[in-house]
Amino acid sequence: MRKYVAIFRTAFQNSITWRGAFWFYIALNFLPLVGYYYLWTAVFQERASAAGFSYEAILTYAVVATVFSRLTWASPEYGVMENIREGTLTKYLVQPMSYFGYYWSSRLAFRTFGTALTLPFTLAVVYLVRHHLLLPTEAWRWAALLAAIPLAFTLQFLFGMALGLLSFWILEARHFQYFKETALALLGGAILPYAFFPDAVQQILAYLPFRFIASFPIEVYLGRLNVSSIFQSLGAGIVWVAVLYALTRVMWKRGLRRYVAFGH
Repeated sequence: MRKYVAIFRTAFQNSITWRGAFWFYIALNFLPLVGYYYLWTAVFQERASAAGFSYEAILTYAVVATVFSRLTWASPEYGVMENIREGTLTKYLVQPMSYFGYYWSSRLAFRTFGTALTLPFTLAVVYLVRHHLLLPTEAWRWAALLAAIPLAFTLQFLFGMALGLLSFWILEARHFQYFKETALALLGGAILPYAFFPDAVQQILAYLPFRFIASFPIEVYLGRLNVSSIFQSLGAGIVWVAVLYALTRVMWKRGLRRYVAFGH
């Protein structure tokens, strides 16, 4: 455990050197909130609700989705692809540590620093739209929301690892990176609530792991799930973590045999 704490500390320190890029990147990710504000304001000028959402609820959804996505964003695929493509993976294989553990610690440090750096910006956004935001009516929903954070982070991490490990077989797997980000945002409900999707699509997405990235925590926040449904959903999310972890481990072991066979 001590070595992963050291990795976390080193990665956190390295993140500080990129604080200028952080501000630019985070600003680009929060700018869509401006678009959401004007979009939903225009939509609700002639109606009181849409797909079961009031004007305040849909704006709250957009803000919470954006903030939650920033809290749980994890993309280890960039480093994994580079390690495999350039042959630098070898130096990690001879180290007395888990490759997965290394990237988990470094991504957690990256996210911790990013959250701390953008906290003032996040608070400013919340303050500007405070009159339109809804708050959970039960205090225990905040605890459930906190429980959803590591779940969403872990799922995003595993999706990223799976994509990165594709480089064992596909040389230019990096072309899938932008597709992955967009797909997770759309299928996870970060861009648009599931209520706006056709019923058949909603039923399918309800059983897939994507909903835990944004849709599930926002449903908890807005009071759309009862206690029983929340516990069932958290259980399902943990099962998906186990499934995706098993998948990435299989990819890792088979890919590693291919990597060694090519003389790396």
